[in-house]
Amino acid sequence: MSVIEMIFGIASLLSLLFAVYIYFKSKEWIYPLIEKLRASRNSFIEVGRKANRIVKIAELKNRSSDEKVMMMRQVARTIEDGVDRHMHTIDDGKDWEKLNVKEIYSNLKKKWGQ
Repeated sequence: MSVIEMIFGIASLLSLLFAVYIYFKSKEWIYPLIEKLRASRNSFIEVGRKANRIVKIAELKNRSSDEKVMMMRQVARTIEDGVDRHMHTIDDGKDWEKLNVKEIYSNLKKKWGQ
């Protein structure tokens, strides 16, 4: 076995170990992100349903304008009340807009125990 074959063999083994390490590390990082995306998607679906409800209320023929406005306000309040709950699901209650990249990275590192 020549030196070059040993070098390529060791490099192949190291790249395999690195790939396995990255695979398991990515599961730690990617699965929580997938859950956050799923939660945000479900939140948007719920808001979309409530928006459709407002449209259906507007199209009612047997209600007065005042009744329609009252019903639409009730639905709008449920959307407004749900937004905070949904945002806490997505971003754990943190205001990510006010953080810079370094702060976001350190928060994520703390969360994932690194």
